Amino acid sequence: YPNASLKFNLVERIFVPYVGIDGKASLVTYEWLSAENPYIAPASSSEITDRLFVYAGIKGLLNSKSGFNVNVSYSLVNNMPLFINDSTGLYDNHFRVINDDVELIKYSGEIHHNPGEHIQFILTGNLYGYTMSNEEKAWHKPDYEFILQTRYNLKEKIYANINMNFIGTRYAKPYDTIQNSIKLDPVFDINLGLEYRYSKLFSVFIDMYNLTSSKYYLWNQYPSRRFNIIIGFTYKL
Repeated sequence: YPNASLKFNLVERIFVPYVGIDGKASLVTYEWLSAENPYIAPASSSEITDRLFVYAGIKGLLNSKSGFNVNVSYSLVNNMPLFINDSTGLYDNHFRVINDDVELIKYSGEIHHNPGEHIQFILTGNLYGYTMSNEEKAWHKPDYEFILQTRYNLKEKIYANINMNFIGTRYAKPYDTIQNSIKLDPVFDINLGLEYRYSKLFSVFIDMYNLTSSKYYLWNQYPSRRFNIIIGFTYKL
């Protein structure tokens, strides 16, 4: 794949346009699939996915504490893996993978702000436009997503992370081709993570998900868990 990039320091670090072209091939393993969709059928696999893309953007600084990065990319993706409900199983409780060749236009933006030494805010947003070769839609892929992250640490001992996620409309493929595609409503979710590092070797943490206890569907027919907590510790040998 070609790999080239060019950037211009029109104003040193404050206003930096850039353009480039790149590509990559990925072996889509069951481990990769299950990390994205935990309900994938056992032993699932997919074809090798390859992607060629060009991009252009502008990054820089708003002031001494804030920066930005906005860009647009156009990608040609061969064998993009898509998840659809598997109707061949006994309980219809798994997903399987189908592949399609896709043209993808992606608009991205990020703003970060560091008001102090120990706190940081990051707002990112992505808009997606899919042109499919065979399938009606890019199944279970959102048309947009926005994420607001807040990171805080107190004297390198107590760490807190708050994530607010807003995921746009997605569509699921129906079993019957006569039916219309199934629309999944947008999702708003808030998660909180706390960690206390007793030393470089030992720490304890608590992660709280879906603080609003909302009911939503990231995957068709699979309602989200309501408010849930994970408590644990880490120890390095």
